[in-house]
Amino acid sequence: MRRIITFLIAINSFNLLFAQNLVPNGDFEYYSSCPSDQAQLNKAYPWINPSTNDMEYSGTPDYFNQCSTCSEEDVPNNYFGFQPAHSGVAYSGIFLWSIYFSATLNNVREYIETPLTSTLSANSCYHFKMYVNLGNNCKYTTSDIGVYFSDTAVTGITNFHPLLFIPQINNIAGNTFDTLNWTLVSGNYTAIGGEHYIIIGNFKNDSNTTAILVNNSAPNYTYCFIDDVSLTLITGINDFDKNVLKNIYPNPAVNSITIETATIASESTLEILNINGQEIIKKQIKDSKTQVDISNLTSGMYFVRIVSDKNVEVRKIIKE
Repeated sequence: MRRIITFLIAINSFNLLFAQNLVPNGDFEYYSSCPSDQAQLNKAYPWINPSTNDMEYSGTPDYFNQCSTCSEEDVPNNYFGFQPAHSGVAYSGIFLWSIYFSATLNNVREYIETPLTSTLSANSCYHFKMYVNLGNNCKYTTSDIGVYFSDTAVTGITNFHPLLFIPQINNIAGNTFDTLNWTLVSGNYTAIGGEHYIIIGNFKNDSNTTAILVNNSAPNYTYCFIDDVSLTLITGINDFDKNVLKNIYPNPAVNSITIETATIASESTLEILNINGQEIIKKQIKDSKTQVDISNLTSGMYFVRIVSDKNVEVRKIIKE
């Protein structure tokens, strides 16, 4: 309990100072106790299972950690394969699709859910991202995963079936998951106002889910690991007067842009995102002026995102 209280104080202090990640424990590194069996997502506080956690009748998402006392929930070796964490030593895992348990039991889904550290503001735009990896012991892969924003907690679901919600953020079709790499899933969301929870999983039914064969000898399911979940407010305004991003020119641009920044820490990075929130270009900022080649980008609108130890800033650019 002391670990949880300390974690919440640290998270709240961090967000007050830098207004960054609204997803608490997005890297799943904090826990009430080490996992000792399957279906123990709730040990990665404050993440919860929206279902009743009954292995016979509902979804049972997993919590994997290097400290696990159960080999099935260990990192990097576990029941679903071998995978180091995207960062740290822990991650979560869910079924995106399965008929492994019974030929007559279809539309099997699992979800993970967490409250946000603060309620979303109406008409504010937020950037969501997470990293997804396919378990080794899967017959199929997919790109079907989404994020639903809710004003209330979803709990007590008593079946395996897809939740009857329309996710506001969906992974891009064709951005399929593999067993080697952590695949970035991201997108932007303009809030209605009042949203305080996120739920992650495959909201499509079997007939609308794209299942791609990758291992014919593996069990008949798609299982994925999830790590480093984040939600940040998109804004070029720094409430603490610590703006790093000074200017972007030319804008609109054809072949390249120059980004002027204030003196910044060496770990600051520059990202260019498309309108779906996908990271297209990423590089470390080393000087006050950084030139970026955008000649290979298709015409349209993009976002320049600067991530530093002071703030997260986003500006819009137009590629002609």
